[in-house]
Amino acid sequence: DRALIACSLALAIAPLAAVPTTNGLPLAVRQLNELLAVLFANIAILSCVVRGLKIEGRSLVPDAAVVMLIPAISIADLIGSLKVTPLSLNMAPLGILALSVLLLLGFVRRARVLSRRLEHANALLDARIAEKQAELETTAALLRQREAEAAVQGERSRIMRDLHDGLGSQLMSIMLSARVGIAEPAVVAEGLQAVIDEMRLMVDSMDSVGESLSAALATFKARVQPRIESTGIAFDWQEDAAIATLSDFGPRDVLQIFRVLQEAVTNALKHAECSRIAVNAVVSDHRLVLQIEDDGKGITTRGQAGRGLTNMRLRAASVQGEVIVEPGKDGTGTRITLTLPLRLAQAAE
Repeated sequence: DRALIACSLALAIAPLAAVPTTNGLPLAVRQLNELLAVLFANIAILSCVVRGLKIEGRSLVPDAAVVMLIPAISIADLIGSLKVTPLSLNMAPLGILALSVLLLLGFVRRARVLSRRLEHANALLDARIAEKQAELETTAALLRQREAEAAVQGERSRIMRDLHDGLGSQLMSIMLSARVGIAEPAVVAEGLQAVIDEMRLMVDSMDSVGESLSAALATFKARVQPRIESTGIAFDWQEDAAIATLSDFGPRDVLQIFRVLQEAVTNALKHAECSRIAVNAVVSDHRLVLQIEDDGKGITTRGQAGRGLTNMRLRAASVQGEVIVEPGKDGTGTRITLTLPLRLAQAAE
């Protein structure tokens, strides 16, 4: 098609060489020259269209249909011009049309080049975005791992503090009493029993990780029920069905719940002189409510509450809870109510 275009241009310029002559080119030669120029130009256009269809395929069919109008119009005009006037009278409009088509094709080619560059830039951008996303995911996984390690380390530190401040001080007191010879067997047995109970509570609280609160309370029930019933006291355990859906209490929360329940049960066994101990666990107004009630003689003075009640309130406050001590339903016995907010449940809603 380039050779044909060159030939058509040469044939179109050839008449200009005859301008200085007196008579110019003969009419027959001039018409033949113009005929060949138009034919070569149309053949070149057809060749370009065929080559474009082979390369681009169906996407170029609408463009080819428009471009094909040029040779159709020019050939029809050629046939009519040969019969009437020299073809040179119709060359200017065809030349302007050809230049317009060439400019249009140039714009199309440039737009395609820019489109390919844009696609390449988008591909590079997508690759960079995917790379950054992978880096962010890796960083997030590393942060989650660090947070998990920090949580484990925090739990270890808490356990060590509990062992040192709680169990360690109790064992040291028992050992010193035994060394100086003032420890009575009953006192030593009671102190060791308290240490064993505390160790069991700590182990049970750690075992509750990932479990529901209902499973943790079932573990506590299995611990205290044989101890209560061995003294001849009836034991009643009631639990709301909604307790089984709660899993927003961590080991620290569970341990404080266990300690409050253990202290309440121990006080009832030691001081209440009761025949029945009842535990009731319910969910009310986005709060966990645990009630421990006995039918004994009740707390008649502040002094009888002693250190145990203070410890229960401090332990409940450490997990944003509250402990209320009051008489039982019929005015006899003691009812201890532990209330805790369901923090994670509220956040989820």
